[in-house]
Amino acid sequence: MRRAILVWALISLVLGCGDSVTPEPSAGGDPSDGLEPIDVPHVSWEVLESMILSGKAIMVAETHSNWAIVTMKDGSSVASREPERGAVFQVVSRCGRPCAGIGIAIE
Repeated sequence: MRRAILVWALISLVLGCGDSVTPEPSAGGDPSDGLEPIDVPHVSWEVLESMILSGKAIMVAETHSNWAIVTMKDGSSVASREPERGAVFQVVSRCGRPCAGIGIAIE
């Protein structure tokens, strides 16, 4: 229960409870097709993937607009557009033992 509250609080902080989003013009297609988190630095999918696989992530989250957000042990967070829904969770699964304790959240 305590972990669930912490995960919800972190997601709310990162996403700003829906207030801190703007249309994503670089995702391709219609800029109104998704919302991007603006309070988190954006990185390429490959960089986000390597950060998870490093074993230094403490939480991963997926938004309803296909953004993956990773929070690192040092408290920093980054975001990237997922190539497909659920991709961030596939990376955590591939990571194996180093990622066994990662918190997972879905918006």
